[in-house]
Amino acid sequence: MNGKHVWYNLQGTIYYRQVHFTAQYIDAKHQVWFNDGIQTGHTAVCEGNVQAVDLSTGPDAQTPELYIYVRHKI
Repeated sequence: MNGKHVWYNLQGTIYYRQVHFTAQYIDAKHQVWFNDGIQTGHTAVCEGNVQAVDLSTGPDAQTPELYIYVRHKI
């Protein structure tokens, strides 16, 4: 990129939970949201500020299958 650094921000994680996937994502206000279509339906549950939530494991201690990064706007 023309010798310039490119930064990416973590925006979410996806976990495999026995027979389906669950996800956590970070909104523009740095809040982490959890969604499990089987348990929460169409509703995401706020887990708190990104600094207080451990994204290295899922709610049931699952290892993330996928990390989602978004290019940082400069």
